[in-house]
Amino acid sequence: MFSRLYGFDITAQKLQLKHLPCVTVRGSQPATIVDGVMLYACDLLTTGLFWCVFVDAIREGDGERVLLCWKFLLIIFIRSKLKNYSKEAVILLLQHAVLSPRQAAQLQWSRFVNTEGRRGYNIPADLHLEHLNQHLKIVMRNLKGNILTSTVQKAGKAIGAVQHVCEIFEQEMGLPRQSGRHKAPPSAKDFSSVLSLLQGWQVFNIKEGRKHSSYQHNCTLLEQFDKNIFLEWVVPIMKSCGVNVSMPCTQSDN
Repeated sequence: MFSRLYGFDITAQKLQLKHLPCVTVRGSQPATIVDGVMLYACDLLTTGLFWCVFVDAIREGDGERVLLCWKFLLIIFIRSKLKNYSKEAVILLLQHAVLSPRQAAQLQWSRFVNTEGRRGYNIPADLHLEHLNQHLKIVMRNLKGNILTSTVQKAGKAIGAVQHVCEIFEQEMGLPRQSGRHKAPPSAKDFSSVLSLLQGWQVFNIKEGRKHSSYQHNCTLLEQFDKNIFLEWVVPIMKSCGVNVSMPCTQSDN
């Protein structure tokens, strides 16, 4: 697939498995912890903090940190049995590993759009595309009975210029500029109530026999990861993408 898209062959020498996220843990059997509530609380706290890091990397336009987050997301997707998301994560990381330096840099740093012109105000490129689609829908509604294939194509090509004209008009008329961000509702009361409940339940203290109805893991998502099983799963995906790679020798202990 990649050879057809980019016009070059990919060899096993060019692809190094170190570019893929493999976590090695000690011991062949996961530790048994009977407190499902504590495990769920730890995973919720870990993924919440990780999500804050991911969002901050996007806002700062830090492509290197975003790709690092995708390596952790791959592990989370695999442990959560989200096959389609896992496959997309592998393809993204694989592209960055095998493309030329120029194409890899473009993939890494062209994922953000800054419409504010200020530091820390980047948004994902696909979100910006959704904003443009919303503006295009408004234009199409105003066309009413004149909606034809040709008029829609013209409107799509001119949507950037139309949006720029609208912004200048709103600025000259003194109208407040839409930020494109959702206002966060006040959450101090809710946070205080939830915190008091969690303190009363002692979710971060190990208590034998507690179970969580929606969490059936015997360890946290990032605590145990079988490298051999991961390689058995990822190598066929790499081969389906046109990468000629063989299964490396694995160790008995993970």
